Amino acid sequence: MFLRRLAGLTIAGVLTFSVWNGIASANELAAPKTEKEAKLVKFEGKLIDLSKGWGEAQACVVWETADASECFRSEAQLEAHTAKINDEINTGTRQVNGEAGTMAACSSYLRIYEHTSWGGRVLQFADRGVWQNLSGWGFSDETSSYRVGACSANLAEHFNGSGLWYPGATSAGSSSSCMCAGSTNWNDRVSSIRVN
Repeated sequence: MFLRRLAGLTIAGVLTFSVWNGIASANELAAPKTEKEAKLVKFEGKLIDLSKGWGEAQACVVWETADASECFRSEAQLEAHTAKINDEINTGTRQVNGEAGTMAACSSYLRIYEHTSWGGRVLQFADRGVWQNLSGWGFSDETSSYRVGACSANLAEHFNGSGLWYPGATSAGSSSSCMCAGSTNWNDRVSSIRVN
C-alpha cells in the first residue's frame, strides 16, 4: 500500500512538473524577449549609441561583417560610404569577416525609413542571413516605408523574427511608400529584419 501511494505521488509530481514546465515554455515562446543591445556606431569621428538616440544623424548603415557600420547627416553621404566600402571589398583592400561576409554579394541593400514616402531617418542593412533586432539600432516600431535591395528580406513584428511577418512584397527590388498592405496597418510595427 505504501509503495502504491509513493508511486502515485511520484507520478503526480512528475506530471505537475511537466505541465508547469510546458506552461513556462509556452509563455517564453509567446512573449517576445526584449533586446536592447547597445549598438555603437561612428558618426563624425565619435561613437554614438543608437539605442539611446540618433542625435544629429539621419542615415545609418549596418554592415558589421565589413566593419563598416556608420551614420551620416544625409542619405547621399550614406550612399557615398556604401560605394566606397563596395570598392574596397572588390579591390581586396577591405576584408569581410565571417561566413556571413561571403554571402554579402547583394548589389544593393535593404533600407527602412522612419516615415511614409521614404522620409525621415533611414537605416540600411548590408549583412545577410541574420536577424537584426531594431531596438539596438534605435529603430524598433518606427518603420513606415522601405526599399528592398537586390536580395529579398523579411520584416517581423517581434524580436529575432518572431511574431507575424509583414505580408507585403519583400522580394528583391520591392518597395513600399506606406506599410499598409492588407487589412492590417504595419506602420511602426516592425521590430526585426533579415536580409536573405
